[in-house]
Amino acid sequence: MEPNWLADYRKRNETTLPTLSFPLDGFLTERAQVCRAILPTGLIATPNVFVQMESCTLANRLTPEAKTTGIILTDIQTAIAKHPDLVKQTLPTLTDPLSKLAASRFTNGLFLHVSDNTTLELVSQTVAGLHVNVLNLIIVGTNAKLTLTHHLTGEGAVNQHTHVCAGAGAIITYCAKQTAGKESIIIDNLSADAHESATVRLSAVHLGGKHVISRRDTTLNGANSNLTHTDIAFADDSQRYQLTANAIHNGQHTTGSILTHSLVKDTAKVSARGLLTIGEHGHHADSFVAQHAILLNKGAAAECVPDLEIHTSDVKASHAASVTPINKEHLFYLETRGFNEQTARQELALGSIEPALARMPDDFAALIRGAIENKWSAT
Repeated sequence: MEPNWLADYRKRNETTLPTLSFPLDGFLTERAQVCRAILPTGLIATPNVFVQMESCTLANRLTPEAKTTGIILTDIQTAIAKHPDLVKQTLPTLTDPLSKLAASRFTNGLFLHVSDNTTLELVSQTVAGLHVNVLNLIIVGTNAKLTLTHHLTGEGAVNQHTHVCAGAGAIITYCAKQTAGKESIIIDNLSADAHESATVRLSAVHLGGKHVISRRDTTLNGANSNLTHTDIAFADDSQRYQLTANAIHNGQHTTGSILTHSLVKDTAKVSARGLLTIGEHGHHADSFVAQHAILLNKGAAAECVPDLEIHTSDVKASHAASVTPINKEHLFYLETRGFNEQTARQELALGSIEPALARMPDDFAALIRGAIENKWSAT
C-alpha cells in the first residue's frame, strides 16, 4: 500500500478527460484521441516502460566508486519504499494538466540522486507503450555534475514528466532524443528548478511520433543561475508537434537562452511557443528566445510564437521568430554548383539547424545529425 503522502499527492493532481484544457493551437485537432490514449482506467504497471540501456539492472549501472559517493539510481517505486523523504521533498508542484495526469497515475519512472561534489554520466531510455504514465525525479546536489542522455523509443502512447532539481553550483546537461514509432502519441514534459549559480543545459530532438506534445519549464530561482535550452524538430508525413519552452527568472543576475529550429515537410505541422518570464525580483536578468521553422514544401505548416512577460526593470529580454520556405536563391546557387534539387534542399535544410546543433554536446550533436539524415533518406 502506498504511503498517505503519496496518495494525497496523486489526489491533488487528479484530472479527467473532461477537465483537460491544454491548448492545441488548431494543429492537434484529435484531442479525444490524444487524451484517451494516456487515460487508463486504473494504475497499470507496464513492464519495461522505463529501462536502462545495455539491459542491465539499475543498481548495476553504478560503479562501486559511484555507490560509495552516495549516488542513488533506482526506479521510482523502489525510491518511494527506501528513500521516502527524498522523494517527498522532490515531488514537483505542477500546473500543466498533462503533467498533473502523469503525476496522479504514474507507475514507472527513474529516481536519481547525485550527491554533492560528484560527477555522473548516464544513458537512459523510456519505451512508449499503451496507457503509460511516467514520473522521473532527478536531484543534483551542490557543485555536482550530471550528464544524462535520454532516448524515448517504442510504439504506443506515453505521458512522461521529468522533474530536475539543480543544487547550488550544479551543472546539468540533459539531452533527449525522441524516435518513437510514427503512430505513437508522445507527451514528454520536463520541469527544472535551478538554485544559486546552477547551470541547466537542456537539449531535445523530436523525430518520431504521430502526435507529440513537449513542454519544458525551467525556473531560475537562484542568483547567477543560467539556462541554455535547445529544441530541434523534424516533422514529415502527417506528424503533429506542439513544442513549448518557458524560462522563469526569479533570481537576480540570471541568464537564459531558448532556441528552437524546426524542419517541416509533407503535410506535417509544428507549433513552437516560448515564453520568458522575469519576476519582480529578477533584477539584471538577461534572456533571449528565438524560434525558427523551415517549410520544405507547400503542404507543410508551422507557427513560431515567442513571448515576453516582464515584471521588473533593469533587465535585458528579446525575442525572434521566423517561418520561411527554402531560400530559392540559395537553392539555385547550389544547383549551379552541380547539386540536384533534392540534394540541394537537403543541404540547405540540414544547414539551417546547425546553429542549434552547435549548442549541444559534440557527441550528441553527431548522433542527431546521423538520425536526421537517416530520416530524410527514408522519406
